[in-house]
Amino acid sequence: MRQTLSLTYFLFLLLVLVVPTKARAEIVTQGDFVIDCEVVGENCQATLLSYSGNASHLVLPATFQCLGRTWDLVRIGDQFAQPFIDNDTLESVVLPEYVAEIAPAAFYNCALLSSVTLNRRTSVIGDYAFARCKSLKEISFPYSLTYIGYAAFSACSLDSVTVPPNVTTMVGHTFDGTPLKVLRMLTHTPPACSFSMDEDVCSACRLIVPLGFSERWLGIDPWQKFASIVEMADPGDINADRSADITDLNILINVILGQDNTDDYEGRDDINQDQVVDIADLNFLINYILGNY
Repeated sequence: MRQTLSLTYFLFLLLVLVVPTKARAEIVTQGDFVIDCEVVGENCQATLLSYSGNASHLVLPATFQCLGRTWDLVRIGDQFAQPFIDNDTLESVVLPEYVAEIAPAAFYNCALLSSVTLNRRTSVIGDYAFARCKSLKEISFPYSLTYIGYAAFSACSLDSVTVPPNVTTMVGHTFDGTPLKVLRMLTHTPPACSFSMDEDVCSACRLIVPLGFSERWLGIDPWQKFASIVEMADPGDINADRSADITDLNILINVILGQDNTDDYEGRDDINQDQVVDIADLNFLINYILGNY
């Protein structure tokens, strides 16, 4: 009996020492914000639960000072809280550097919201997160994004979207009710979809996939429902060898310096598609190669 108890106690101590501790959450009001503060391991994490302000243009704070600590804002909403749902004043929002997750319906039915700036750490966009944001016509996703929830952008006004290469899951009905005309996928493997997409959207939309990988998308729902599937080189893959690397960087430098002919690359050197091959394209390519996108 004593040996059994000793073994049980040893296992308990091992769990306490090895498993990260999660402290009890504290709900705190800071000005227009209500946040859920929680210590996970050595990290002080904050979740935005509600917003009572009426700003048109909002830059969310990266940190909150309360309870004698600094709390990093890592989540917008949770399964029970949708901080901006039905907001009728918000036109633009900038998410700070630590936000990794946008919870389901966090910005649902923000009728005036037309500009959303995500950060380079955002990895999850939950179900209905931006659904019914009728003024939202464009959005740029960071390369950290891996998951897009059910109907996340349904009933928005998006007409062209680029999905970054690390997205492995698009739950389905992502863009239902939008005037989407171009969906560019930078991932070589079709993301997993538990549900389909609106056939009206698919039939009017062109699906662009990485050069040499179109066969992976054919015959798979919902991708086979799109009006057409077109191959295109990845951004920065100027020489079309299926990789954006130092070779492409050298080509771009020579084009900008006038030592190479831009016509030879069929527009692939105009990485940001602004009709000019310049330092902005170079800056993008450097950051792309460094993994900053």
